[in-house]
Amino acid sequence: TAVVRVEGTAVDTIVAGGVQEYYVAREVSGYFPVPLGEATLATSSSRRLFVCANLTGHCQVFDTSGTRIGEFALGLNLARAGERDWQRAVDDLLGAQPSKGVRQRGATVLKELQPREAFPLVDQIRADAAGNLWVRTFDNFTSDVATWVVVTERGAPLAVVATPRALHVLDIGRDYVLGFTRDGEGVERIQLRQFTAFAR
Repeated sequence: TAVVRVEGTAVDTIVAGGVQEYYVAREVSGYFPVPLGEATLATSSSRRLFVCANLTGHCQVFDTSGTRIGEFALGLNLARAGERDWQRAVDDLLGAQPSKGVRQRGATVLKELQPREAFPLVDQIRADAAGNLWVRTFDNFTSDVATWVVVTERGAPLAVVATPRALHVLDIGRDYVLGFTRDGEGVERIQLRQFTAFAR
């Protein structure tokens, strides 16, 4: 996560990333992200940076200077993961890789791992233009519909939103979600979906 301070009339910018758990193989040469593994997720709006632990649902809030101004725990319930869930998580991760070689190496590396028996609490996070935090959960992992819980910067619940699971959300405005879908050939298509703005 980089916090960039710009002097003058420009607005400070926060560039957010995340930290993902990787597995280093023992039998073959290589490493790969762990499906349903531990991660620290980060996202930013124009004035806030959110950092959440996916296993615990604990979130911290920072301002544009990098000062922590709050923290809260998401009230989510831990869900069990079965063999089919694990295989789907592996398939989703491999399918998102850019080349056949990476997918093949990843499949070989992941064969060494024991399936995870529980889902993390948090799948993805995004901040919207109003400064709210959108949290994608694992509630319906096998469904084609993804569930997002929307909370304020203090963790107070605002709404529950459903999106297609295949939609990779890039940007959330006050009344729209912008993202893309990827077909079996890797072709990406942009989608813009509108919703009714939340009242605080």
